[in-house]
Amino acid sequence: MSKGYTYKVNRQKNGEVELVIQVDKSKFNEEKANTFKRMSTEVSLPGFRKGKGPQNLLEAKLGTRLYEETLNRIVPSVSVSILEEENLNPITQLNYTVKKVSEDEGIEYTATFIDFPEFKLGDFSKIKLLEEEVTVSDEELANSIQRLFQINHQQKRIRKKIRKEGKEEKKETDKFEVTDESVKDLGMGLNTVAELQKELKERLLVDKKRAFENKKYGKMIDDAIKASKISVPEALIDQEVKARMADYQKQVEDLGLKLEDFLKSQNTSTEEMEKGWREEVRTRVAQELLFVKISKENNLKVSSLEVESEINAIIDPEMKKEYDNDRGRRYISAVILQQKSALWLREQIEGKKKESK
Repeated sequence: MSKGYTYKVNRQKNGEVELVIQVDKSKFNEEKANTFKRMSTEVSLPGFRKGKGPQNLLEAKLGTRLYEETLNRIVPSVSVSILEEENLNPITQLNYTVKKVSEDEGIEYTATFIDFPEFKLGDFSKIKLLEEEVTVSDEELANSIQRLFQINHQQKRIRKKIRKEGKEEKKETDKFEVTDESVKDLGMGLNTVAELQKELKERLLVDKKRAFENKKYGKMIDDAIKASKISVPEALIDQEVKARMADYQKQVEDLGLKLEDFLKSQNTSTEEMEKGWREEVRTRVAQELLFVKISKENNLKVSSLEVESEINAIIDPEMKKEYDNDRGRRYISAVILQQKSALWLREQIEGKKKESK
């Protein structure tokens, strides 16, 4: 039995796929007849009851809407069937271009998109996580204390609104004397130098541990991407960089400036900016592709209960309103799925279960 259409798949080197599709006239006319039957019931002609009258007059009254509605129904349906037949997985929206449409020749159109790149997950057991003893040196602690005193000094000057008019300004000092009295003066609820040192050392240690965890996590992802030999489609990078440049240009023009003049004042160019953006996009998209592959192959799912739990945990009313909708839920679901994929990856590398933080 004929499917009612034929097609050809053209794959480009940049990762873009073009489907060249021909829908038979019989399939087109059958869908057009069904569409006419639905739409004609709402058409009124002089001397006839609603939905009644000569077909040619009813079609004339519907005009181009009849063809548009027929195309809107048949084109996506045929395209999805072809995607399933060819096992194609678009990661961008399908862009349709109708070349020809008539009752005698059917429909000829193209559908272009970027397909999910083919790759296999690598052997993650060979990846080694960074290991490092995180400590705070005496020098780091001393520098942190001096910065704290400097900030406190600057805040005092602002509050006192010191003016330079006719007054000789005292030379700023680079070093501040750290005593029990000066510690009390900081207003942190601490009374001694020892208490300040203990407090700051704990804070610095937390910050350094967090920074190291981020570094370790980043390297883990990079190594997993390399092990899986993920190649990001250049067409996708081109699209994202183009969109980012358009947004950037609009922001500059909204300030009443020309993009070329603004970039000159910043001692840069569109080429230099796009080069940096391309690498950022390549890294981010490679990570997203990795997580999607992990979630699919391991059947990782996100329940509606998990999403609702995240929304209910939002305290700020405005932020809660921003996510308490279909779009917000899809975003939260995607984030949770990435977290589950990252946790799965870490478990494969460490060889044991880790609680999600």
